[in-house]
Amino acid sequence: MSSTAIYPPAAKEQKIQGQIVGTILVSETGDVAGVYGFKGDPLLVEAAEDAAKKWKFKPVMKDGQPLPVFATATFNFVLPDDPQDAKDVATGIGPAKRLPQRIRVSNGISRGMVLRKVNPSYPEKARKAGIQGTVVLQVTITTDGRAVNISVVKGPGLGLEEKAIEAVKGWKFKAAVGPSGKPVATIVPIEVTFRLY
Repeated sequence: MSSTAIYPPAAKEQKIQGQIVGTILVSETGDVAGVYGFKGDPLLVEAAEDAAKKWKFKPVMKDGQPLPVFATATFNFVLPDDPQDAKDVATGIGPAKRLPQRIRVSNGISRGMVLRKVNPSYPEKARKAGIQGTVVLQVTITTDGRAVNISVVKGPGLGLEEKAIEAVKGWKFKAAVGPSGKPVATIVPIEVTFRLY
């Protein structure tokens, strides 16, 4: 593990202190694939999450295979007598005691979860207008690999968003596996790109 959290200058000025605790998902490659459950002052939470996302771990092995694991990350933001002396933040890693029912992963991780894709149909209105681009969706992947609770994060309009949702509903995903070896629901970003040529 490397990279400690940096005490936010704005938090120093306002003399904000506190302990921030959250859960991280470490992927098979040792990268942090998800951070969630961090609560506290928004400035401190942002600094803690930014630091945790940059951590790198030695993969956890079981029977010769790397496994994704959950861990608890603790950040202690404590100001010395002179707040300007606050630089690095004490951090700690421990086993995760409480696990979320859903985990949130990055776009790179979600690409590796797709088992089968259904190509979207191009809306005639968008085709005639020469509109193309990428629709970004937020999707919950169930424990049996289905896409549910699909919402639009951004898109170019003219019906592309609706066609993207329609297509992703037909996709099949590999469910994420928790530390107990059982599948867990996952919140993922999905990109669907429409190109005319």
